[in-house]
Amino acid sequence: MVMQNLTNIQIGKETTAGTETSSYVQFCGITQRGDVSPTIQEAELLIANMSGRLASDQALHGESEYGLSVTTRLQTGQPFYWLMGGLSTSGSSPTYTHAISNANTVPSHSIEFVVDEGGSAEFSHKFLGCKLDTLELSLTQGSPVTASMSFMALTHSIDTTPGSPTSRTTVPYEFHQLTTITVNGVSYATDVTNATISMSNGCERNYSLSSRDASAITEGTRDCTVNLEIRGADETLMNLLKNRTDFAISMVINRGTNDTITITISNAKLFAPSYDFGGNAVVDVLPIRVIGNWTVSVVDTLSSYDI
Repeated sequence: MVMQNLTNIQIGKETTAGTETSSYVQFCGITQRGDVSPTIQEAELLIANMSGRLASDQALHGESEYGLSVTTRLQTGQPFYWLMGGLSTSGSSPTYTHAISNANTVPSHSIEFVVDEGGSAEFSHKFLGCKLDTLELSLTQGSPVTASMSFMALTHSIDTTPGSPTSRTTVPYEFHQLTTITVNGVSYATDVTNATISMSNGCERNYSLSSRDASAITEGTRDCTVNLEIRGADETLMNLLKNRTDFAISMVINRGTNDTITITISNAKLFAPSYDFGGNAVVDVLPIRVIGNWTVSVVDTLSSYDI
């Protein structure tokens, strides 16, 4: 039996949902699994290997469901745009600012999983009409940020002659800075040791009577939850949060002074906090539900996120 290995994932924005893009780029940097190319520079070895999972379910005489999920180190702010849909870019070379906000619709992409069957033999699983349904970020103080993404797709096919995407290689973002929590106009710098941010589009597939494949993917109710582990939190802050006072959060992840992602949540509420008294300091575990809007600001060297 021939061993099959995922060698690359490539993505490109579609002009019309379900119609293949005319150009692909490498998905979020290095996308090899199991090893890295010997030609990669030393600084790029920090980039995580990517693993991918394909999902396809087609019941006899029923409806088709296609999708794919990917887990990687976060190497670009683009997944926020793919999930949220609103984008305004400003600035000039070498630094650009991408203001990302929630919109009613999100962009549609073509995605290829390229598989190596040994030697030069390659084929790809090609998904068209892909929309990002869920994005989950895992942040640990002092470590690279992990992003897990789940896409819904309209169609799936096998391509025996996959193309070569435009190469992209970037160092992953890391989580180092203090998180700002603002309550009643007063800001508190908090030492968040671990955090999970989960965002969802609530996407649904629409079907017609003439085809087993979905005719469209529509966005549903957008949702965001956050889980923070805070070490040695300010007592005044914790008392305010326990009283269910609404608050705002600002989290920064970076890979340099002028290369940052700032996540701003304007209105949040705490649900059922817990405490870990082990170790040298009390850790407050804060499950948070976002009840207002959230935005993302990315400062980097990419002139456009509309790939």
